[in-house]
Amino acid sequence: MPKKNLIVAIVISLILGIILGYFLGLKKSKQIILEKPQERLQENNFLIPGRLKMIHDWTAVASGKITKISDRVLTLVANGNNLEIPITEGAKIIPFVPGTPREEGEKEAPKEIEFKDLKIGNRVDVLITIKDSELKGFHIIVFPE
Repeated sequence: MPKKNLIVAIVISLILGIILGYFLGLKKSKQIILEKPQERLQENNFLIPGRLKMIHDWTAVASGKITKISDRVLTLVANGNNLEIPITEGAKIIPFVPGTPREEGEKEAPKEIEFKDLKIGNRVDVLITIKDSELKGFHIIVFPE
């Protein structure tokens, strides 16, 4: 019987030790995250300063409806947010054509349209580059209304 009590006491001690260790470790993790966020970001972030020097510009997609067209600047709105995007002179502007069955080997690319053909209310995706905090749109996909 005493051997059985000893084993039960050891098992209970191990379980309590594991639980206590877990909560102490969790507290320490929260402390690191809350008290030293910059150090935490530096440890795990691929965008640390040395690596940022390798990135020349960023590419992104802005989606929304055209609310204003001024010179070569489109203003898009999505979810209540506005974004003005200057469009480069050589930007491709292509209407989105939903897939249709085609014969084997037949390839038909959508025909480009001109900047002047864009209208307020068009729903678009604009591929943009971001360099030195400046946006430039270089490709526009116009979706059907």
